Amino acid sequence: MKLLSAEISIELIFLNCAREHKIVSFVFREPEGRKSGLIFLAVASFALLYVIYNQIRFGGGINPAVSIGVPFTLLGLAELLPKNKKRLAGGTRIAAVVICISLIIYI
Repeated sequence: MKLLSAEISIELIFLNCAREHKIVSFVFREPEGRKSGLIFLAVASFALLYVIYNQIRFGGGINPAVSIGVPFTLLGLAELLPKNKKRLAGGTRIAAVVICISLIIYI
């Protein structure tokens, strides 16, 4: 019985490592290029223009659209980097996710 449980735990460790490898390879992949980056930046500029409009029109606190605009700006910049900048693109993607989560928690 102990041998069976040890085999199962070893298989689970390998499955977890494979899953982590997929996440790391997805985050630190090479940038997709100009088209994808410009789409991200277009969404970000629309969201940030909406925030500016609401600040001028209604004034006051932070707008939930900031939690969309700022991460999409970072994701757009990550996609516009040269193909050989995988690590910098991955770091930018991680920063976008961290900022998005922190803004959602804050708002």
